[in-house]
Amino acid sequence: MKNKKIPKKFINDFTMNDKVELIYDYDEVHSDNKESYNIKEENIRMMIEKIKLKENFPLSKDGWVGSSYEYVDKYFYRILSDMDTYNIKGKDVLIIGTSNGWYESFVLAYGGVPHVVEYADVEYNGEQIIYYTPEELTKLDFKFDFCISFSSYEHSGLGRYGDEINPNADLESMSELKNVLKEDGILFLALPIGKDRVVFNVHRIYGSIRLPLLFENWKLVGHSGYWWNQTDMDFKAGHQPIFILKNRNFSELPACCLRITNCTCQNTDPFLVTTKPEGPVEYTRDYYTRLLQSSKMIKMINDVVTYE
Repeated sequence: MKNKKIPKKFINDFTMNDKVELIYDYDEVHSDNKESYNIKEENIRMMIEKIKLKENFPLSKDGWVGSSYEYVDKYFYRILSDMDTYNIKGKDVLIIGTSNGWYESFVLAYGGVPHVVEYADVEYNGEQIIYYTPEELTKLDFKFDFCISFSSYEHSGLGRYGDEINPNADLESMSELKNVLKEDGILFLALPIGKDRVVFNVHRIYGSIRLPLLFENWKLVGHSGYWWNQTDMDFKAGHQPIFILKNRNFSELPACCLRITNCTCQNTDPFLVTTKPEGPVEYTRDYYTRLLQSSKMIKMINDVVTYE
C-alpha cells in the first residue's frame, strides 16, 4: 500500500510555503492498480461520426466510448470553428494521455493526425492513431504543430497514476512539452481552475498563485470557458476552461527580458518574461503572483480572443 500522505520533505513545495491549500482525498482505485487501455477501431469510427455532428456523447458505463468532459468539448468545438486560426487538418497533433480514444477521434474528425503519449499500456487494433511512451516521445525526429492536454497536468507528480511524488512535476512537464512542439506551435490546455488547492492524490486546482507559473514561457493567445476572476473562485473540484497557448521563442527577446529584475524595455506582457536564472524560487513565484493579481494581468486574460 502506498503512502497516503505527502512526505514531509515535500509539504512546503506542494503548498508553496502555505500559500496553497492542501487537503487529502486519496484515490486507491487508480493508485493501487496499473492502468491499461484497450482502444478499438470500431469505437473510434463511432465517436468520429458523433463528433462530426457535434452531438453530445456522454461516457458509456463501461468507459469504452464517449466523453468524460462534455462541457470542455463545447469549448473545444468553439475554438476549432475558427478554421482560419486553428485548422488542424493534415497537422500532427500530440495528445497528452488517453482513456478510450475520444480526443484522438476529435482530431481525426477534423482531419488531423493524432499522436498520443501515455504512461499506461495501450492496445489499439487500428492504424489511424500513433501511441508513444514518454521515453519514445523524446526520441522523435520531428515536432508537433498542435498539442491537446485536457485534464492531464493537474495529476502530474501526485502518484495517482503510478508516477513519482514530485511537487513540481506539472511545471516540469509544461516546460518539457516546449521541446516537442514547433516554434509558435499551439497548446490547447484544459485543467481545473479556482482557488489554489492540492487535493492529494487526486489533482491540483490552479488559481492566481500557481497558474502563472504553469504559463511561464508560453504566450496566452485565447481561451474558451473562462470568465472574470475565476482564478479566485472556489469551485471545489475546479472548473476547466480551455486556454490557448503559443510556444514562444525566447531567443528573440531583449536580454533584459530574460531577467525579472532590471528590465529596461518595460515589457507589459507577463507571459513574455522567463524565470530568473539565479536566486530563490520564491522570488519568481511572488513576482508572477503579483502579476496575475494585478488589474493589468486580469485585463490581459480577458482581452485575448475569447471563444464563447
